[in-house]
Amino acid sequence: MKVGVWGAGSIGAGLAYRLTTLPVVSELVWINRTIQKIEKQVIDLTHGLSFAPTCHTVRACEQAHAAREMPTLDLLVLTLGASVKEGETRDQKYPVNAGMLRESVLPALQAGFKGIILVITNPVDLVARLVHVEGGVAADKVLGLGTVVETARLRSSLASYLSPRRAPRDVRAYAVGTHDPQFVPIVNGEVAAGDNTPGEVLEGIVECARREVANGAERVKTGERSSLHPIVEGAVEVIEAIGLNKRSALTVSVLDPDSGEDKLFYSMPCTVGRDGNLRRFDDILGDSAVRDQISRCCDSLRAVLQAADELPRVT
Repeated sequence: MKVGVWGAGSIGAGLAYRLTTLPVVSELVWINRTIQKIEKQVIDLTHGLSFAPTCHTVRACEQAHAAREMPTLDLLVLTLGASVKEGETRDQKYPVNAGMLRESVLPALQAGFKGIILVITNPVDLVARLVHVEGGVAADKVLGLGTVVETARLRSSLASYLSPRRAPRDVRAYAVGTHDPQFVPIVNGEVAAGDNTPGEVLEGIVECARREVANGAERVKTGERSSLHPIVEGAVEVIEAIGLNKRSALTVSVLDPDSGEDKLFYSMPCTVGRDGNLRRFDDILGDSAVRDQISRCCDSLRAVLQAADELPRVT
């Protein structure tokens, strides 16, 4: 699978190095505004290809020439964008990051891109929508990383409260909705195999875990560095699901088919495989409490889009 990474911040760099170790990646194209920022890292990656399981080529590409790469890519990962500073929210970065994509990424996509796009750029839900609505990429081919990381953090937090202790991967829980503190924790049935935590106790545990997840990124942030490890590993989980056609259930940000002309993206458990989003599990919306919380998440997305005067432009 030929993969492109667009952006050279901490997430883009961390992901570029990680991708050369994956058996699903045969070629890596690293795209940035200027080659100068990444040329030494590309040389470094190339020097390590003797140890790579399948990757045989790593190339740097200046974004001015990115259009020529688009028809050849199976997957494009978007990491470019202004970072969220202390005291800011992800939504506040939408105007500037949308401007960056309109200037560079969206025109390049018009050059015949037929692959899948994984959006990591913040705010994930709104940028994924932008790629679909203005970039013309089919909805099932656009995936936002969404709450994949929140789901991992939620499972880790819940695992720490269970007795006997469980591995986070064995905890049955999802974070859905928007990629912000409004996300909705979903815990159905036994939170883990063999667990018999009383309902009233579990309710308190879930609320504690929700607060921990909402504050998770800030707790581990040091200076300008974001929470790198779970973001990169979450992206790897999605990329492997695509490359190996694993049909994994992941909480990626995808189009809500019932959002009409608003064309809203937010996270739901989805089956992810070689063709992108294969199925969205809407059955959790049968719970009225979950449905109401998701509705509030959607209202927040609409407010940002209305402030940017974008909703009236969608037809």
